[in-house]
Amino acid sequence: READTAAAAMGKALAGVFADTALWHERWLPTGFELWISTDLTREEAKRRAVEIEETHPLGRLFDIDVIGSDLRPASRTEFGLPERHCILCDRPARYCMRAGTHTYREILNHIRQITDDYLATL
Repeated sequence: READTAAAAMGKALAGVFADTALWHERWLPTGFELWISTDLTREEAKRRAVEIEETHPLGRLFDIDVIGSDLRPASRTEFGLPERHCILCDRPARYCMRAGTHTYREILNHIRQITDDYLATL
């Protein structure tokens, strides 16, 4: 239920900022929910909209929204002067905590559960 609810929330959030510009394809994989969007937006505008969702949606910290341009180059936050992602548990850059193994799997999983539970309580 939680995964379905999170996937539905992600789809709704994306529809809210991309609906007027996009074609959709979604599917479940063993690794989780995957949604492909094709848009006429520039890489920068698409990335800015994706970051907006990641930063403002109640489940946004759990979303990993990649933007890949028609040239097949991924768009990065730093490329467009956007702040890098912070760790879900602390204020360090996420890349630092991932590489250093700063937090245990259990800590991360517990925090994800709390974010999900908090969101489900609002429905």
